[in-house]
Amino acid sequence: MWGLRAATMAVRRSAVSRAGAMRAVHVEATKSSVQAAIKSEKVLVFSKTYCPYCARVKALFEDLDVDHEVVELDERPDGSDIQEILLSLTKQRTVPNVFIKGQHVGGCDAVTELYAQKKLQAMLE
Repeated sequence: MWGLRAATMAVRRSAVSRAGAMRAVHVEATKSSVQAAIKSEKVLVFSKTYCPYCARVKALFEDLDVDHEVVELDERPDGSDIQEILLSLTKQRTVPNVFIKGQHVGGCDAVTELYAQKKLQAMLE
């Protein structure tokens, strides 16, 4: 389970019927909350629902049967604030913005390249 106080992060989870459960995460738009979410989740994807690159990354994790947490920035009134926090942490403005075991991986190109090189699977073990 999460182990984080409600004051740090509010969580809403909704399982997807496909393999590799995807959960929606609600993160407060504070740097400490974003950092706590990054550290606490095995796989965390900051995404936008209409982004084809985000869909590709989420589908890859589902195909690999990897549970992953998702923050859909376009479904949140504070999504742009969270995106600015991510920019300050990672120097990456674009989505998807992917973290594995607390480490910034990058976007779709980085994730798919790691997969092609068989490095992604090792990172997920």
